[in-house]
Amino acid sequence: MKQRNLPWKIGMLFGCAVALVASSMSPAVAAPPQNDDIGSPVVIDSLPYGTVQSTVEASPSEGDPFCLDQRTVWYRFTPASDIGVEINTFGSDYDTNIGVFYGNPSDPSTLRAVGCNRDAAGHGLQSQMTFSAPAGLTLYIAVGGPGGNLVFSATQIPAPANDDFANAQAIPAVPFSDTLDVSGASRDLGQPSTGCSRTLDHSVWYAFTPSEDTTVTSTLVEGVVGVFTGTSIDGLAFVACSEWGIPLTVQLTGDTPYFFAVSDGNTWGGVVTFNLSAAPSPVADFHYYPHDPSPFSSVSFTDDSFDPGGKTFASTVWDFGDGASASGCCPGHQYATDGDYTVTLTVTTTDGRTDSASRIVPVRTHDVAVVSVDVPRNATVGSTKTVTVSVASANYTEDVHVWLLRSVPGGFDTVDLQMQTIPAGATVAVRFAYTFTSSDASFGTIAFQGQAVIYGHVDPLPADNVLTSASVRIVGKR
Repeated sequence: MKQRNLPWKIGMLFGCAVALVASSMSPAVAAPPQNDDIGSPVVIDSLPYGTVQSTVEASPSEGDPFCLDQRTVWYRFTPASDIGVEINTFGSDYDTNIGVFYGNPSDPSTLRAVGCNRDAAGHGLQSQMTFSAPAGLTLYIAVGGPGGNLVFSATQIPAPANDDFANAQAIPAVPFSDTLDVSGASRDLGQPSTGCSRTLDHSVWYAFTPSEDTTVTSTLVEGVVGVFTGTSIDGLAFVACSEWGIPLTVQLTGDTPYFFAVSDGNTWGGVVTFNLSAAPSPVADFHYYPHDPSPFSSVSFTDDSFDPGGKTFASTVWDFGDGASASGCCPGHQYATDGDYTVTLTVTTTDGRTDSASRIVPVRTHDVAVVSVDVPRNATVGSTKTVTVSVASANYTEDVHVWLLRSVPGGFDTVDLQMQTIPAGATVAVRFAYTFTSSDASFGTIAFQGQAVIYGHVDPLPADNVLTSASVRIVGKR
């Protein structure tokens, strides 16, 4: 009995073994990470925070914000107080991009970006970002990329030493420059913002007392500067405020304390570089047209001046070099005679800085005339005759294009062209050889026309630049 049952038992055992092997060879399907979607983020309760996780099985969610790609994981953070935060993916083994958002996670269309960043400088493929986190606002932090071993950390940025008005950093002298991250800065209670079109939240403070009356210019690559006087945060008087990307130039009174509130100009912080220097001079500049004016034409002048300090001009004064003057942007002026005139433009800013620019404007009457076109009285078909076009230059030595044309029904056709130099006050005879044709004979008579065009200049008296000869009678074959 045992022998009869043995093959059946062996078959059963073999089938189980095959099934076991087949089962062990089937790849397991790993589940996506718990924080694969914005609806189920990992909650960051406190800072500093750090984690390491695999994002290989993460997937992009439908409606992910524009700056995220491929596989995305999410974190959620709600600060209890206003703080600055730095997040980074240093140590990850794949190319990451990070974004911070706020809004309704169940409706991606409501999400608003605090910022996005990819590839931090000096850290290869990893990303880094700093921002201000307002108290009570829930922020959603996402890391995107092709997936791999993610190393993610978030830390609080300490407030700058000059975060408070009471700890304003003293500026000993100008020029002065300072670069710092204002993400960890806060807004002082009672801090004024009057006059600034952008917020001065999370600002830092600088103090400067000039020894004498002076004009200074503040520049920020990005951000806003507010200038105040006073002795306490709740007693400050507004002096001036910069606009985004425009230098701020302000007049300071000697021995008066001034305070500069410096912010990145938005709600979310960032790195700013604050520069304070003596106000630069404005730059006077202009151009004129035409470039070769004559006493027969008006010259148009255009002011091209600008102020690196960002101020406007209170006055624009022109001296035309012939005793005449004007003011304003774009005057016109006509000179009475030829000559070289030194034109000077002087500009003055609203705070009294000034500059001048001068140009020599050469006024010339470039005038040539065709005084005669000498032709034979008669000619036969096939004969070659000389046609002489005489050109005179009235005032200056001129390079002239001299054209010879012959009459045809309805006008004139070009025969030849020569370039001639005509000395000032001289007349030059320009000779052309012309062979008469049967076509000329069919007309019975033809006339020739001489034209003179000054090369490189405008002739203000063009009426005498064209002259037509007497008719030449064509008498038949030679």
